[in-house]
Amino acid sequence: MIIMLLARVVTDGVQELVLVIWFGVEFIVRIWSAGYRSRYRHINGRLQFLRRPLCIVGTSSQFS
Repeated sequence: MIIMLLARVVTDGVQELVLVIWFGVEFIVRIWSAGYRSRYRHINGRLQFLRRPLCIVGTSSQFS
């Protein structure tokens, strides 16, 4: 019983780590690809992209 409980805790930790890495990579790719639009070029444009409402919701849900 203790082994099953320990295995579940380890599995949950691994699952959480995989999801954090997955969404982190997705966030980086989203910021990187935003630069292909002319209005979001360079660092100021990418910061402007991050201020859009859907990006704010996505970022806040990722870091919560």
